[in-house]
Amino acid sequence: MLRKSLRHIAENAGGIAFIGGSSAIIAKLVYENQREHKIYGKPTGVECADFVRKSTAFHDTSKPVHGTMTSRRFVENEETGEEYFAKGAHSTDELLTEFMIGNFAKLINPRQPETLILEEPLSAVLAQFNTLSHKHPNAKDVENFVRSHGTDKLKKMLEKGVTVEGLGESLAFDLMVGKYYDTKLANMVVIEAKDGTLHFVSIDHERAALSIIRPESVFTTNPEILIHALRDLSSAGDENKAGLASDPRAFEFAKVAKNFIDPVKIIDFYKKTASVDTSPLIDQCNRLASQSGMFSKKRCSDFEKHFKGLQSEAAAFVAENGEEVLKRKPTK
Repeated sequence: MLRKSLRHIAENAGGIAFIGGSSAIIAKLVYENQREHKIYGKPTGVECADFVRKSTAFHDTSKPVHGTMTSRRFVENEETGEEYFAKGAHSTDELLTEFMIGNFAKLINPRQPETLILEEPLSAVLAQFNTLSHKHPNAKDVENFVRSHGTDKLKKMLEKGVTVEGLGESLAFDLMVGKYYDTKLANMVVIEAKDGTLHFVSIDHERAALSIIRPESVFTTNPEILIHALRDLSSAGDENKAGLASDPRAFEFAKVAKNFIDPVKIIDFYKKTASVDTSPLIDQCNRLASQSGMFSKKRCSDFEKHFKGLQSEAAAFVAENGEEVLKRKPTK
């Protein structure tokens, strides 16, 4: 019986190997199609205390309306009362991208939410990691803003000549960092200041592309191009699941919102991009690599090169287009 079984295996080795290989491929496809995986590493120490927060300092408050990750939730700092959005990632690299791109955005625009690392110690040698994004108390995502008649508010502001801050700059940032497949109303936040001014910011950066071959960045001051970066303005389908895709409310928002995109402010945004110092952020990345062991310092070097490349392109765009944009600025 054993000899017969061995003969069967020998005669069908190719087929069995094919089945085994197919199983491995299927398993990999299943893994890749999962939106989220638990990210593990070593517990960090005081060396990372300026940007890593322990989970024991927070309690859950609620679940957000949008998003597919099971880990996504709003949490509150027990000591300060500040609220944050906590979430996992598809991979360690996406978790790192969320942290790095989010804080690169904040270097350029201080109103952007700060991004931190949330660490849940599991043992003396193992911890699970999520990201934390600060939630402003007077903020809502722009999809909810549009659903709750926010466009009518923008129309009234336009009639009164009231300005809106950050909308064009947020869209310009997304196109610059290669986030054009994930630029949608749900991935923007509008903050209402005490004086009634509306400030738009960009959130959810884990899918901002970063690879060995850096994606093509888009630099433009054209309001039409910027506003049409929103996936909600494309047809809904398997490749586009933006919340208001194909919805007339998204097109109405775009028609009104593009009037608040000022090319001069976009040039100022690119100037700021070119001038910010990213070295403190790279230092944080290196410390996290050393302490957690989740990734190598090479990834930090990759981000450093990536940011320098974006800054160089931003400076070149301003040098080539800045003067012409200023010439077109209407005089009052």
